Amino acid sequence: MHLFKLSGIILVICFTAFVFSCPAPGGSSSDEFTDDFEDGIILDDGWVDGTGDYTVDTDTGADGTTTSVKLTLNGAWTGNYNGIYHPLNAMKPTYVSWYAKTDQTNMEAGIFALSRGPKGAETPAVGIYFFSDSTIMVNGGAAVPYAANTWYHHELKNINWNNSPPTFDWWLDGVERGAGYNFFFDIPSFDWVDLYNFSDNTVSWIDEIVIRE
Repeated sequence: MHLFKLSGIILVICFTAFVFSCPAPGGSSSDEFTDDFEDGIILDDGWVDGTGDYTVDTDTGADGTTTSVKLTLNGAWTGNYNGIYHPLNAMKPTYVSWYAKTDQTNMEAGIFALSRGPKGAETPAVGIYFFSDSTIMVNGGAAVPYAANTWYHHELKNINWNNSPPTFDWWLDGVERGAGYNFFFDIPSFDWVDLYNFSDNTVSWIDEIVIRE
């Protein structure tokens, strides 16, 4: 159960999309960020390549759609937030959803992370990913089993920014799997959504992202 690694040490921590004042590419607006990746454009569509050696490609989409983003980590993991990321500009959503899958059950991949602060010095809030024991990890907990090459629909509902730290309920494939998960830290909003893998030479797919205030 972990989100961050430092010099080989595993730390256990209870662990998209420029936002414009007028409509933005991908159907985004000042109170919503969405990306279904159907245009087949990733890094020229607001997403930024991080520090890791990734192949960023498109592939068959989730839920009957045509296109998703495919992230292949080539070689060794080099640090947190090392995949691709998109700014959220201090969004305070009440609802977040996305689809994710990976092709193995003994690796750590498909991280969907929300954070606050300057890039390179992020304060983590939410981190959900496929863990190496064949379970899905949600801020250090949950441990719901998953299968390889299977799309899973994640939803964060009832995000309560009035709590300290803020809390959320996690739904998977239309079923509530846990309520009242704490953010890792008490932050006032999200500045970034990051997509990446933990384990060396891993592949993950993400699709149909919705972040809505």
